[in-house]
Amino acid sequence: MASTSPRRRELLALLGLTFEVCPPTFVEQPIPGLPPLEQVARFALEKARSVACLWPEDLVLGSDTVIESNGRLLGKPRDLEDARTMLTSLAGQSHFVHTAVALCSRVQATDVVEVATATVSMKADVTGAVDRYLATQES
Repeated sequence: MASTSPRRRELLALLGLTFEVCPPTFVEQPIPGLPPLEQVARFALEKARSVACLWPEDLVLGSDTVIESNGRLLGKPRDLEDARTMLTSLAGQSHFVHTAVALCSRVQATDVVEVATATVSMKADVTGAVDRYLATQES
């Protein structure tokens, strides 16, 4: 698995799969003008490819999740204040959460990417909820 995400590790473990974790070397750098849906697919695939180069015999899983609001890709928050600003800006409206999963194998010459999208609607008054979420340190 080309990921350092504890959540993704938990999900795969719940499926009873045997896997190794290898941090990807790919650096997520958005390409200006590329739609968020295509960005997330690219991020997942390039993460998987960066690890598949190291483990060419294996099938490598890469994944990424991004938020799209008003056609714009929202990056990962720099700190808690940035996270607060982002979450507050989403209050009272809907946005998209795109998650891409890529499978890559050098030996089998395989690159497969799938993207799932969820529409998330937030209440207008989220102050207390934002504070509780930020307290978890998961933002």
